[in-house]
Amino acid sequence: MEAVYITSANGDHEMHAIASARAGRHVLIEKPMATNAAACRRIIEECARANVKLMVAHTLRFSPAALRMKEVMDSGRLGRISAGRAMFTYDGTKSPRTWLDDHVVTGGGALMDIGVHCLDTLRFLLGDVTHCSGLLQPPDELIERTATVNLRFTSGAIGSILCSYESPYRSRLEIWGERGWAWVDSFTLPWNRVTVHLETDNESSEIEVDTGNPYGALIESFSRAIRGLEPIAIPGEEGLKNQALIDEVYSQVPKQ
Repeated sequence: MEAVYITSANGDHEMHAIASARAGRHVLIEKPMATNAAACRRIIEECARANVKLMVAHTLRFSPAALRMKEVMDSGRLGRISAGRAMFTYDGTKSPRTWLDDHVVTGGGALMDIGVHCLDTLRFLLGDVTHCSGLLQPPDELIERTATVNLRFTSGAIGSILCSYESPYRSRLEIWGERGWAWVDSFTLPWNRVTVHLETDNESSEIEVDTGNPYGALIESFSRAIRGLEPIAIPGEEGLKNQALIDEVYSQVPKQ
């Protein structure tokens, strides 16, 4: 066995990743990478010390929906990008993960669980973040059910995230530019057919996208990387950046 894919509960990620690294196994680790940024740093350090590769399973970077949105942005059809918005909600009471309400296991609520998907996708499209602030609901409990986050990127673009355990399933990704905007609904669903909408002064189009199996693409990329055929697509430092931003939001809201 050359590698381990860590899909355990959030609070066990650090222990399992470090044990895998010390056993000489390359590590593919689910999001969120750990329950806080300090734990992410320890994972990165242990993998480097053991000379094993580390990749974070931010699957949506392999989603054809997100990749098509990136193609639209890179084509220049939207002009200079001014803003992005990502939303992801679902009814948390229907989750089979009974530990979602255990802060020791999760490290947080909706922001840690599904908001991190939105955060990573916006960072993938818009770049690094220079400022973030957020609101949590309830504001005084360890497990937030709903969260909003405001972001500013190094490009000057701004962004926002809405994530919630308190609404039926819905996801949407939007990008705004000086010439128009693009959006796609249900961008988080695999094995689905979605439509990327594009509206500018000169164009109104709909691009049909089959979201396929981004999980398979993720694992194939990791497999190629550990064979030395390509760089790690999502190194541990990317998971650390996401977690540091989530930690910053949590630090802004006093907890019981």
